[in-house]
Amino acid sequence: METATPDAADDVGHARHANKHYAAHIALAMILALAALLRAWHLNLAGYGTQYYAAGVLSMLTSWHNFWFNSFDPTGFVSIDKPPLALWLQVGSAKLFGFEGWSIHLPQVIEGIAAVALLYYLVQRRFGRSAGLLSALFLAIMPISVAIDRSNNTDSCLVLGLLAAAWAVSIATEAGSRRMLLVSMALIGIAFNVKMLAAIVVVPPFMAVYLLGAPLPMSRKLAQLLLSAAILVVVSLLWCVSYDLTPAALRPYAGSTQTNSMLEMVIGENGIRRFVHRHARPVIPVSPGSPVPDAPSNPNSNALPAPAFGLRGGDAVPVGPLRLANPLLADQMGWLYPLAAAGVVASLWRRRIRLPLEPSDAALLLWVGWAVTYGLVLSYAGGIFHAYYLAAMTPPVCALAAIGLVRLWRWYREGDRRALMLPLMLIALAAWYLYIGQGYLASLQSNPQRAVLASAQVQAAHDLQHILVTATFVSALLAIAGLLLARLWRPLRSDIGSRGALALAMVAIVLTPAVWALGSTQSNGIANTPSAQLPDISAQRASRRTRAGSADPQLLQYLTSHYHDERYLLATLSAQQAAPIIIATGKSVMAIGGFSGADPILTPEKLNELVQQNELRFVLVGGGAGFATRASAQQTALVQWVQQHGSPVAPELWRSPQPAQQGAASAPNRRYGRGGGRGRGLNNDATAQLFDLRAEAAPTSGPFYEAPAELARVGYAPAVAQD
Repeated sequence: METATPDAADDVGHARHANKHYAAHIALAMILALAALLRAWHLNLAGYGTQYYAAGVLSMLTSWHNFWFNSFDPTGFVSIDKPPLALWLQVGSAKLFGFEGWSIHLPQVIEGIAAVALLYYLVQRRFGRSAGLLSALFLAIMPISVAIDRSNNTDSCLVLGLLAAAWAVSIATEAGSRRMLLVSMALIGIAFNVKMLAAIVVVPPFMAVYLLGAPLPMSRKLAQLLLSAAILVVVSLLWCVSYDLTPAALRPYAGSTQTNSMLEMVIGENGIRRFVHRHARPVIPVSPGSPVPDAPSNPNSNALPAPAFGLRGGDAVPVGPLRLANPLLADQMGWLYPLAAAGVVASLWRRRIRLPLEPSDAALLLWVGWAVTYGLVLSYAGGIFHAYYLAAMTPPVCALAAIGLVRLWRWYREGDRRALMLPLMLIALAAWYLYIGQGYLASLQSNPQRAVLASAQVQAAHDLQHILVTATFVSALLAIAGLLLARLWRPLRSDIGSRGALALAMVAIVLTPAVWALGSTQSNGIANTPSAQLPDISAQRASRRTRAGSADPQLLQYLTSHYHDERYLLATLSAQQAAPIIIATGKSVMAIGGFSGADPILTPEKLNELVQQNELRFVLVGGGAGFATRASAQQTALVQWVQQHGSPVAPELWRSPQPAQQGAASAPNRRYGRGGGRGRGLNNDATAQLFDLRAEAAPTSGPFYEAPAELARVGYAPAVAQD
């Protein structure tokens, strides 16, 4: 037998390394393809998603002025109550492909796929390819990540921005690079212009990573951190300050503020109101068989949701240290909590920590710090809270879970007492999955609003969950048996036996969250508060496609046939009622009180002036469920003025018959009550009144609607034509 020369052995080693490298790239490509499939399949079901944002995108397409100032309506009356960066990307997509539901969702799909790829890169740098691939797989199938990436909410852009900042701070820490540290803080500042203070949550752990890990003198690191903090403040507030320095008459009113200031938005609407506990808000009671009140159409809603149906149950989970462990939140992204905890423990097991931190220890601190700070904020946020906020916490949880699984597998292969930790973890995971699933099923049974749901759908949800539990336990038990036999029984001591058991373990780990993620491709749920759910496998499954342009067509017909080139087609009390009409017509609709109806933008005197100048004729008062009721209370003086000076329009002239409206409603959704585009109920229910402030004007006839030239250039067609 010939003996291999050293050069030949080196060649073999290089070949094996190249094969592993090639296999890793193939695996990553498959994971990215899976991520793309989950996020893009049946994307048209989402319609225009959150119509509040979609109307803003359409308005920003009309002029650079509206684009820069993040205008909600084409006239630039009031701004959207979010920073503009993520919406700018949607505007760019709509400019390229035309204003369609899928085009404004496409940027979030791309951002979600890019986040999966970036997480792989970050984890594999310090924990190996296997951990990187696992983290990418976990993020690709994380239910809440799939749901948010299929919406036009801004959290997908936030997650990608935070991952980019994590990359920069990792490079800065390892090299002691001031430039990369400044880049990381600038990236967080850019993320601030996606969702304001939600991006700042990671600043303390990221700075701690640099402080403890950079190979520089402490005084120098502190000076660099102070400089980076200054860069963070400048980049974060650049747009807000430019907005506030612009004279109020030359820009939209800053939405959801009392002082017309974007800096107030930072501190108030997107600051204190997010985190400070307020008095409990009443839940609107729903009797069996009655329609479920429509959910608020924006993530910033003040309404306290009822459990599971009607509105998302996870949004009402009380604050406290165990908030994120509640099944109604854990079913969104908490499946891997035990594995993530194991990753932290296994990484620190009998390990001496020295300063400056080793690169792997600094990377571990980054993921742990990110998860802990976000976990604390979300657990104790007593203000506005929605389950999809958890999306910002998914990357570190996925990273730690991947690290944990790789470490447990390594312990198993080493064969000492720690080898039992992997089988024990599988038992713990199966029990945890059972806890989450049973909690979800219990919410279906105890919810007083489940009369809106067909019994067959409830039974189908129970059946599918029981199938998942059974499959998880069977896979876990077979994997445990295989692992133990491969370790104890000599004939099975081979890589084939242990790797086969590992494959079964992976089935037990990913099956349930993957099925939950798959449910998001079947239905958009409540587009405004995206969240995952089990797929509907019942025979009564109905299409949940959101209808394009969900304003009442008879209202649109009446308004456009009486339109005399006024500046505003209509005025509503809140942006919730205005958004579907803007989408349907492309014309400006005045949201008198901004998003929620509470903004003090107009006075009766100013409203009278607009009417006298023939800029406004019609005002819609009431309707739209809870938020319109609150808006009426906030705008009492304006409502009284409209009632005193306007003439009510006969409902049969502008309101579609109620049976027709009910028949057009979206199919029930197991978790939420009714499906996505509920715009009809926002502006034509029995409590709404349309007032004509210029009643002497004679009706006119003419074309139903002609899109403005600036919208026609970007491929916009009036959505009402599709209704």
